[in-house]
Amino acid sequence: MGLLMKWTRGVSVAVSAGVVAVAVGCGSGHPQKTERVNADTIRSVKVGMSQQEVRAILGPPLKVEPWGTNTVLLRYAIPGWLRRSPSLWVAFDHGAVSTVHATVHPVVADDRAVYEAAAHHGLFETAEFEATFGR
Repeated sequence: MGLLMKWTRGVSVAVSAGVVAVAVGCGSGHPQKTERVNADTIRSVKVGMSQQEVRAILGPPLKVEPWGTNTVLLRYAIPGWLRRSPSLWVAFDHGAVSTVHATVHPVVADDRAVYEAAAHHGLFETAEFEATFGR
């Protein structure tokens, strides 16, 4: 009985530590989205626009991340631990929009792309896009 309790405690500690590590890695756990982000404003962002044009539509980003040598990501929606969390980033390659990418992040399933406009393949939008970002 004593061995089982020690083993159980060890497992629960290991599981708890793993959950804490995941939660810390994901930030506060609350989804974040800039005020102007909705389905219509996202659709207004076009491949080739400058950062200034995108900021005029979506406002200031929540986070700016360098991505490689000549690419920058502006994050406008960062998912959290709610049942469905939105994610939106705009990639700028050499100063112009190359990709607008929106996903939904369910807690217990894989992330799903719901919208993408990209220089290399055009436009992609699912019915779930409106439900995720609304108006």
